[in-house]
Amino acid sequence: MKKKITELYSVFMYIVLVVIFVGLALALSIFIPKTDTEGWRDRSMELYNEYKKMIQDDEFVEEFDNDGNLRGKLKQQMKLIKYSLDKNIPYDMYNSWIYFNTAVKILYLLIVFALIQGIRYITYDKNGRIERTNKDLIKDIVVNAVIYMITILLFYLLYFCVALIRYGGADYMTTIGIRDNMIYEVFMPAQAAVTFIKIFITGAIVSSLTMIIVHIVVNNTRRKY
Repeated sequence: MKKKITELYSVFMYIVLVVIFVGLALALSIFIPKTDTEGWRDRSMELYNEYKKMIQDDEFVEEFDNDGNLRGKLKQQMKLIKYSLDKNIPYDMYNSWIYFNTAVKILYLLIVFALIQGIRYITYDKNGRIERTNKDLIKDIVVNAVIYMITILLFYLLYFCVALIRYGGADYMTTIGIRDNMIYEVFMPAQAAVTFIKIFITGAIVSSLTMIIVHIVVNNTRRKY
């Protein structure tokens, strides 16, 4: 097993992955501001009153209403603020969970890594085998999927640590949004789990299919010669 893992994955590849994804995570933490959770209710009420004044200010609306829907947009935000205050869900707040759920989406790039791993299936063998059997293929697919899953989990853990260090505690796990004038809640840990499942399943399928295609093409080619 250890030998197979060494064949499939190189140390250099992991170093490159870590550098790329850590760099992206740190860059993202710069662009997502940290919001102090204390006093969010007072700030939200102030914003609510500001939006209310904007709606009532005909000159302001006339100057900035580029699409003819400025009042509608402001009313939507007021509706969100009122909902957030009633449900005790901070409005327009950036905390560790907001950062984490944004950062893990970067890991969709791992699907490209999974594709590369599938293509590398033709080149990693250093034992001089003429061809791989179907049994070898199945074992390699399973090992590849397990390592891919562990890789995602490690980056999840890394990003969560960055989130805690940069943004503090992991309180306020729910956020809100509005679509078609309907307010909805998002439980962010569940959203992160769904993202994980999507990245893993998509990457595993891409990698496995590539390995199968390479296996069929290479073995058929070698038999001809």
